[in-house]
Amino acid sequence: MAIHVCTIIARNYLASARVLFESLVESNPGSTFSVLIIDDKSNAIVSGADGFEVVHLRDIGIDDFELAEMTAIYNVTELATAVKPGLMHTLIDRWSEPVIYLDPDIMVFRPLDRVEELARTHQMVITPHSSVPIPRDHKRISESEILAAGIYNLGFIAVGVDGIPFLQFWKERLRRECISAPESMRFVDQRWVDFAPAMFDAYILKEATYNVAYWNLHGRSFSVDSESGRFLVDGQEIHFFHFSGYNPLVPELLSKYQGGEARILFSDQPDLKTICDLYGAKLLAADYVKCLKQDYAYKTLDNGIEYDGVMRRVYREALFQAEEEDGPQPPNPFVSADAFLLWLNSPSEDGFVSRYLELLYNIREDLQRVFPNAEGSGLPNLLAWAWGEAAKGKFERRLIPSGIQEEANPHDGPPIAFSGSRFGIQIAGHFRAEMGVGELGRNTVKAVVASGIPFSTYIDTDVVHRQNFEFEASSEIPHAVNIVNMNADAMVHFAYRMGSDYFKDRYTIGVWAWELEEFPDEFDESFQYVDEIWACSAFTRDAIAAKGLKPVYKLPVTVEVAEVDEVFDRSKFDIPDGFVFLFCFDLLSIFERKNPLALIEAFTSAFAPNEGPTLVIKALNGDKRLADLEKIRIMARGRSDIVVLTKYLDYADNIGLFKTADCYVSLHRSEGLGLTIAEAMALGKPVIATAYSGNMDFMDE
Repeated sequence: MAIHVCTIIARNYLASARVLFESLVESNPGSTFSVLIIDDKSNAIVSGADGFEVVHLRDIGIDDFELAEMTAIYNVTELATAVKPGLMHTLIDRWSEPVIYLDPDIMVFRPLDRVEELARTHQMVITPHSSVPIPRDHKRISESEILAAGIYNLGFIAVGVDGIPFLQFWKERLRRECISAPESMRFVDQRWVDFAPAMFDAYILKEATYNVAYWNLHGRSFSVDSESGRFLVDGQEIHFFHFSGYNPLVPELLSKYQGGEARILFSDQPDLKTICDLYGAKLLAADYVKCLKQDYAYKTLDNGIEYDGVMRRVYREALFQAEEEDGPQPPNPFVSADAFLLWLNSPSEDGFVSRYLELLYNIREDLQRVFPNAEGSGLPNLLAWAWGEAAKGKFERRLIPSGIQEEANPHDGPPIAFSGSRFGIQIAGHFRAEMGVGELGRNTVKAVVASGIPFSTYIDTDVVHRQNFEFEASSEIPHAVNIVNMNADAMVHFAYRMGSDYFKDRYTIGVWAWELEEFPDEFDESFQYVDEIWACSAFTRDAIAAKGLKPVYKLPVTVEVAEVDEVFDRSKFDIPDGFVFLFCFDLLSIFERKNPLALIEAFTSAFAPNEGPTLVIKALNGDKRLADLEKIRIMARGRSDIVVLTKYLDYADNIGLFKTADCYVSLHRSEGLGLTIAEAMALGKPVIATAYSGNMDFMDE
């Protein structure tokens, strides 16, 4: 008897559907497979082209009116999950037999007969996200996230002929309430199925070999049989693996949905990488890259405007209110794009200049910080930002209400007279941030202190780095000169945040670092806020000066390493006795530029395992660049003489780490200065480094 399986995709997931189909027919010969494609508006993808049946939204009873509404209120993920009960209902009516739904990012390895049999005797079969307690270790995925997303994972569900009442219940709720809003305890189709075991005859399938994924691997042992090569879970051959969040172009991560605090890592479980590498290779062979380039068909309106999440939310809230109150509905963006744009740009019910800008402002904390009171006196600055972003191609001009003239830059007004202004310097920087730019700023303060020039400081905390460096602020006196210690990429945002008073009637110096020979055009706007630029090296000076927009001078950086009394405890960081090579870098910097993999390659080429020396790599912000951190861990796996440190160290331990090292190594491809190289040299350490870029100011052969 045939097993009936279906899935739902947008066109860019066609490669995934092909791989799922291939695995299904190999493990379950004679199965039927139906693929609902939600955005094939012209029916260009036909049944049989890839061996399976292609279904479109109209085939499951969604008429043109409802199609326009659902595509307008839902994003691609929401729409794909909202139509799931309709597809399953249609297929059950056709076959008069159970139907199994599988997400497209699944591979099947064994027959699904047991699932089909269970669906014949129960209304539905579902699997929980986890059937064992989740460790309370602050890693992902957590119990709180499961509570927000739903107890059951709806990447798999089987529904029997008697399950039609459940599908009707599910379909009615997903028509308007299939939204992704975990903060409101809504997560597409999943939370509604939390009701199912109480209301319907639901079989909860807890066997470990079904629906294996990142959310349940904490309680399951995954391995590869050394003789057969079969994939095993708790010693049994797997039925199907759910590759949710896996990307073959980022093959170091099991799932993007684990975030930076991932519990399941390839560096800990290399057998998992084996099954993912197999899946990734199949995806690439199925034209994954080509399919990925297919834009979602409902991404753009007929007038050429990209239909973004803000528009969708404005429309959805207005539609729901109109349906609830039986009032006039807003213009549908996919029926009349121009009418929708006029409505979107009209003042909100609260009197804000436009519905779109109001919601954009309310959901973006950065705009609220930079432009306080945007509904009143701060509105001109918000509009100036919008016009500026539009000029750079980052904001749609037509989303600025017609009739509003382009605003002048808020820093272009008449000079402001500062009462009490006097000779001296106001220094701004990320003085408490544990990052290279923060250290450059602190060094600027040291230089000004040594000069005896009066100064004040402004501590900027608008960065993602930890802010635990002890720095005592001085009074903010309106001196006549500004020194702003932040790079060109942050200068515009800083200028808007500070407002025009910070710049008018003052001479402003920007202290900028840059690490490549060419300074990008996208930073040109930053030059208008400075009168001159100080570069930390000749290399950086030459790159910035080539733009020819403002004077650029090389100002050598002070390098001072404070003495610490504490004795550094190597054992606390699992650093053995013996010779130590050290390299420190920030993963928020460009990984390829820092080039840590070449360092590991050089070390492993030079020394056999445990031959004597140890390589210590300190890599910060791995939670924000987990794929890059995993590249290091995977390459270093099996070498106990390579130690990877990922935690922030306090100042004493950081200096102690440098002091305990016997040699500092940087195989960088480019550096604006190479501050850690200089600090190691200041401590009297020998250094091996690439003979190129900023470090050549203070290194010789």
